[in-house]
Amino acid sequence: MRSFDVSAIGLFAVVAVIALCAAAPATAQEEAPAGFLGDSLRDFTRLGGQVTSLAEAIPAESYSWRPAEGVRSVGEAFMHLAEANYRILGKLGLEAPAGLEEMESRTDKESVLAALEQCFADIQGLIRRLPAADLEQQVQLFGFEFSKRAVLLIAAGHSHEHLGQAIAYARMNGVTPPWSQGGGDG
Repeated sequence: MRSFDVSAIGLFAVVAVIALCAAAPATAQEEAPAGFLGDSLRDFTRLGGQVTSLAEAIPAESYSWRPAEGVRSVGEAFMHLAEANYRILGKLGLEAPAGLEEMESRTDKESVLAALEQCFADIQGLIRRLPAADLEQQVQLFGFEFSKRAVLLIAAGHSHEHLGQAIAYARMNGVTPPWSQGGGDG
């Protein structure tokens, strides 16, 4: 009889774990916005993962490397990406960290990684808070009127542009992007 109780408890535990695992994706999907905002959230989540994993893969001593005089270094390029995201998406309510003006001057690996991780976490939070009904509202950016939807696209395009720059910098320094090692895409 005792072994039956243990088996029943074990079976209950397995069923409970399966139920929790099955519920987790549904909960995550419920929290994610639908439509364009959901697409933007997934894009920035993937983008943030790629940018930060690449920044982690590049050795600290390469952060001062630049392809030519007058061109941003590895560290400066990463920090520019973060700083510009705060400036662009500030038009949608993204709150910039203190010291935004000095952000691009902090180019050591530890500062860069912290800034990138915080930036992409902040962007994901912003997208989750944006009401879909507000996407067509107009805001001023670079002296022009854009919809909030367009501002998200501008920030994504800019971020992808600098991911490409960072990939080129990494490869020029003998670093293969982590997601493309072993023949993956990238």
